[in-house]
Amino acid sequence: QEALSFVALLDGYYRLTADAHHYFCTEVAPPRLLEDLENLCHGPISSEFAIAKLKRAGKQPGLYLLRRSPQDFDSFLLTVCAQVRLAPSLPLPPTLPLPPAGDWAVGTPWLPCWTRSGQELRRCLIRRDEEGSFWLAGLARRFGSLQELLGTYRHRGLQAEGARMRLAACCPPLPRGEGAGRGDPTSLLPPPRLQGESLAQGSFTQIFKGLRRQQQELGHCHSQVVLKVLDLSHRNCTESFLEAASTMSQLSHKHLVLLHGVSLGKETIMVQEYVRYGPLDLYLKKNQGEGKVTTSWKLQVAKQLAYALNYL
Repeated sequence: QEALSFVALLDGYYRLTADAHHYFCTEVAPPRLLEDLENLCHGPISSEFAIAKLKRAGKQPGLYLLRRSPQDFDSFLLTVCAQVRLAPSLPLPPTLPLPPAGDWAVGTPWLPCWTRSGQELRRCLIRRDEEGSFWLAGLARRFGSLQELLGTYRHRGLQAEGARMRLAACCPPLPRGEGAGRGDPTSLLPPPRLQGESLAQGSFTQIFKGLRRQQQELGHCHSQVVLKVLDLSHRNCTESFLEAASTMSQLSHKHLVLLHGVSLGKETIMVQEYVRYGPLDLYLKKNQGEGKVTTSWKLQVAKQLAYALNYL
């Protein structure tokens, strides 16, 4: 029992820092991870990441990606590439900017994502009840498993957001191979490209804006992140630093900053989601006298804070 506990500890740490889909043996693997791998389902990745993954995979009509909902781990989101016909005189809708308050955490509207090639990415919500039955939101028919649900609609076709489409091919999660450690596909970019603009000085960390590199099936993906670098003078805080990261990795909510992971090497770095406007308290202090912070804006932010606190 002690040996299994030790292996489970190492396995969980490796999933946190290196490969989210890795497990040493079924005896220590989380049941949810085994379920996701069986169903070719991604974890609670963001909508932006899912869309980018489909685009890199070719975005052919019928290509789909299944992922867990970041807000409710017992619900699933199905994103499908669909071919649509646009009238020649109908311009593509512009990208709608998020209001400032929405930038405290990334939330994706439940709307079609338009592309210039006449394709849309349609999204469907799949729910699961306490008895383990699955169904598409808005439809009454229940299924005993995700595979049964997807198999049925793969054969019959699917109606979503006013368009009919087919499920032709899955875009599955790809666990890292044995040789991936040498190339470190999900590692940070090496210095000096690693660290960019200095954002702040914490009590025992230096905070930078940086880039995170991830290797996907058809190349690399770069995304902006926040890097919290542990000061060398506070090396004695490393254990507490990693414990905080472990706790944060278990939290997933659209109004909480996402933890991408931890980089260990010459420096200990916590990698977090980049939030455009930074910490809320600093933003309020900076803009309180410029008329940018309206009453309606404050109410919107207060509502988001309430949702986040209720989740915690």
